[in-house]
Amino acid sequence: MVGTDAGPVLLAETDVRSGGRFRVRFRMLDGTEHESTGEYLEVVESKRLVMSWQWTSGGEPEEDGQVSRIEIDLKPIDVGPR
Repeated sequence: MVGTDAGPVLLAETDVRSGGRFRVRFRMLDGTEHESTGEYLEVVESKRLVMSWQWTSGGEPEEDGQVSRIEIDLKPIDVGPR
């Protein structure tokens, strides 16, 4: 796994179920480290993922302590030959 700019992921803990938590820590190519945590609020396999997201270190100063809500709807795409 790699971080957002091809730096390595140092830690990835996930419990992908409603109420489960995650924690991800990665190092950027400039050597800085960032960590985020959150909770899976809704998990519908292969269809939908809703989670909270919070920087615990390395985020922008104005984001410290803020919790975001991320909603992702998944749908299949045709990737076969044309």
